[in-house]
Amino acid sequence: MKKLQEELIFKLKQVQKVFDTNTIIHTQPTITSIANYYKTNKLAYSFFANKDFIHVGISKNKKYSNKDLLEQAKFVDKYIKRLKTKQVLELATGRGANSEYLAKKHPNINFEAVDLPNGQIDFAFSKAKKLKNFHPKEGDYHDLSNYSKNTFDVIFIIEALCHSTNKKQVLREVRKLLKNNGVFIIFDGYRGKREDMMTKEELLAIKLTEKGMAVPNFDYYDDFKNKLLKSKFKILEEQDVSLLIIPTLKKFESQARLYFKIPPSLLRIINRFFSPIFIRNIISGYLLATLEKLQLSKYTILVVSKKN
Repeated sequence: MKKLQEELIFKLKQVQKVFDTNTIIHTQPTITSIANYYKTNKLAYSFFANKDFIHVGISKNKKYSNKDLLEQAKFVDKYIKRLKTKQVLELATGRGANSEYLAKKHPNINFEAVDLPNGQIDFAFSKAKKLKNFHPKEGDYHDLSNYSKNTFDVIFIIEALCHSTNKKQVLREVRKLLKNNGVFIIFDGYRGKREDMMTKEELLAIKLTEKGMAVPNFDYYDDFKNKLLKSKFKILEEQDVSLLIIPTLKKFESQARLYFKIPPSLLRIINRFFSPIFIRNIISGYLLATLEKLQLSKYTILVVSKKN
């Protein structure tokens, strides 16, 4: 643990040589800036992540493989089969790769999806042209009134609820749309410690990582579970897969490390030619693996249903 703390402090010093960290941590993402984050990073996600899937892989063999990116969709598929599903909704579908994968497997099931305009939903529209049962739409998951109440057997969201500026509102909207026996499946990252349990370096690293990914702030995990319970959901399944995403995070870390090998004086000049939204994402890639190993952040799968 001591070596990891030293590693984190070293990385922070590298970041502080190049960036005004105080300005970054006081940046407040908005719905518009979050969509702009994904639009600005289209090419970066295609090159550094995957051309279709823009979430982390769940590596059960502890070594990264592209097939690990399908684990989230496979998990959702388990519930689709179990519930004899007819209607599925994906929130924040992004490029639509997960719904596309599931729609191809289940041609008799209707797959709806929603994501912000001016982000990356154009990829999803292209995929939908080839599928009769996949219907992505532009929208904001804080307002799902375009969908009928008590309609969906399965609603899922992958690594995007963290972007919400009002998670309680999203949970209210989801609750309206779920059938009584339906499930809401959440894959997301959280803080692993409360702020008052962190050192100043740990808190700085967490905040820089959040802002680098256009996240207002990650919830402390136990606080988020309390939000679920207060929103009249019950937890059916809970998996902490933090260790299984480290192979993906190490991949991002190695890519970011190449950036920080450039002399800081030159980096400050280079940064002037790129959008801050693009450049700050490198900070998150550099810090995340260490934060996960220190249990300052965590990644879980939650399956919930409505309380009657």
